[in-house]
Amino acid sequence: MNIKLQDRNYRIPFKQMIYIGDGYTDIPCFALLKKNEGIAFGVYDPKKERKWNQAWGFVKDNRIDGLLPAVYGKGSPLEDQLKMALAEPTLESVQRARFEARLNEIAQYLSKR
Repeated sequence: MNIKLQDRNYRIPFKQMIYIGDGYTDIPCFALLKKNEGIAFGVYDPKKERKWNQAWGFVKDNRIDGLLPAVYGKGSPLEDQLKMALAEPTLESVQRARFEARLNEIAQYLSKR
């Protein structure tokens, strides 16, 4: 577990990873992805205006590549951003297909909550 690996030993390179986080506990993951050419998105609760400054701080500090409302359904801004990220040439087609399938599963699950 927690063993440090060289980049070449990861099954999926960082530059082919996308991470979505919603707070301070995600900062290490944001930093790791940004440092290694991955994509990091922050999400925020659009109903909690008092937390918007915290979320915007991630943008100002260049910790994330995008900040979106935590709305996970079909046609949401997050879905659009993820589709744009998937169009990135560094994502291999097999991984892209798996990710899109998983994204659909997550969206269906979250829309039922």
